Amino acid sequence: MSKLLVTIFVAMIVMIACRSRSPLKADSLAEPVVISQTEDGKGMGYPDGRKLARDSKGNLYVAFRKKFRAGSSLIYHIFVAKSSDGGTSWHLLNNSTPVETTGDYTQRVPAIAIDSQDVIHLVWYGLDEAQTGGNEREIKYSRSSDGGASWTTWRNLADLDGYSSETLWQEHPLLHVGPDNTLYVVWQGRDANHLKSQTRFSRSDDGGNSWRDWVDINPSETQNFSRPTLVAAGDGTLTLLAYTGVGTDQRVVWAQSPDGGDTWESWQPVSSGTADQRHISIVIDHQDRVHAVWRQPAEGSSAPTQIHYAVLDGSTWSAPAVVSPSSAYQFFPSLGLAANGQLWLTWLETASESGYVTNVHQEDPVGNVMVALLAENGRFYPPQQITASGTAQFPSVGWGQHHQDNSFGLVWSQTGSSGFDVLYYRLPCNAPQAPTLSLARLIDGLRFFWSGGGSQSYAVWQSPTLGFANSLLVGQTRETGLETAVPASTTFYHLQAVSPCGESAISANLVGKFDFPLFHQ
Repeated sequence: MSKLLVTIFVAMIVMIACRSRSPLKADSLAEPVVISQTEDGKGMGYPDGRKLARDSKGNLYVAFRKKFRAGSSLIYHIFVAKSSDGGTSWHLLNNSTPVETTGDYTQRVPAIAIDSQDVIHLVWYGLDEAQTGGNEREIKYSRSSDGGASWTTWRNLADLDGYSSETLWQEHPLLHVGPDNTLYVVWQGRDANHLKSQTRFSRSDDGGNSWRDWVDINPSETQNFSRPTLVAAGDGTLTLLAYTGVGTDQRVVWAQSPDGGDTWESWQPVSSGTADQRHISIVIDHQDRVHAVWRQPAEGSSAPTQIHYAVLDGSTWSAPAVVSPSSAYQFFPSLGLAANGQLWLTWLETASESGYVTNVHQEDPVGNVMVALLAENGRFYPPQQITASGTAQFPSVGWGQHHQDNSFGLVWSQTGSSGFDVLYYRLPCNAPQAPTLSLARLIDGLRFFWSGGGSQSYAVWQSPTLGFANSLLVGQTRETGLETAVPASTTFYHLQAVSPCGESAISANLVGKFDFPLFHQ
């Protein structure tokens, strides 16, 4: 085979692969939309409590905290903004006032979800007139049955004595709506019997009218449990993840309840190893598989932190994989699912260590928002960077029961001209077009990508006789692989047109034969 032809072919693959870095494309929301402003970049924190939800009519809702003078004090309260035009414009509900009426008491960290009847459910934590000590913050709940026009009077899910001298209290609630509209809330907290932070759980079987007495899930006298997150399968099985430890290093652990939270199996690690793991996000797909991401440095290293991904299929977790290997530091991932089951992921990334080496907790780093789409076999496409200022915090993915298309929405906070802007951005899914068969790029060792013009990409599974396939990766080439002999008129199977969100337009058992004389000996 001619070395010149091989060199030309290699150059073509590298050039096109570099030009086509990601299948993600933006629509009319080419720029993020400002929803509102807040005085604190942590007003949109923290995962996995969702800040963005959607109802069956396509209305979008975003929950966050900002300062408001409800009485004599200008302090943080809970606000919800609504968009009825796909995120193009937004307005604050409740006549631009908080959706809660706690009075002159600080409120923090909301999480929002919407059930199948379009009832909006909201949890957060904060002080009230009965709990006024410095850290006597309780988990609070309210809901709206009329699209956010009115809200029920808030209530505490668990009245507990706080401790003004301690650093942890009842905090960081996660709200999940099960397939049957059962409401589940988990959070972390201490009480008089547990000086270590525990994972707490409550549920409502009647749409939030009443709540079961809270319980600690597998409590420990020696270990703390932080930032729990939970999903429900169709049969009522609950899967719960948190991170735990006895010292600086934390580990992601999981437990299941086969009966909706009445009993729980023991905590087990999601993966082996000793590296510090924190900040978990999970979703459950249509096959009841649980997908999880978290941030973690390499084993035996303090930096950089990378986003890791694993999936629970049945009773076994897959081996964790780094989503997008980078020399940058990656924090605070958030997962979401589109209507077609496509998995989306966003996270915060920064070239600066952001103090990570000296503070592994890293509760408020700043950086840029990254978005990636799950490919095949547990791999993600190369990510797309959404921001450039380096001042973004806490990106959060919308995920819930209502999907009218496969568009991907996310929110975050970012330094603005006055305080911090609360921003919304959407990556859409345009309808795929019929493909044209010109070689564009190789995404991994299992499939080729062919370009069809515009924003579309097309996947072609190759025949087993294509010997050089496993020798090529994105941005990499090996001449020895290209010199592998390929039979004349090599047959390629299963051509699929793939839109930026992964849905298929064309599928055939046999789509054609392509003769590459370049490879013939």
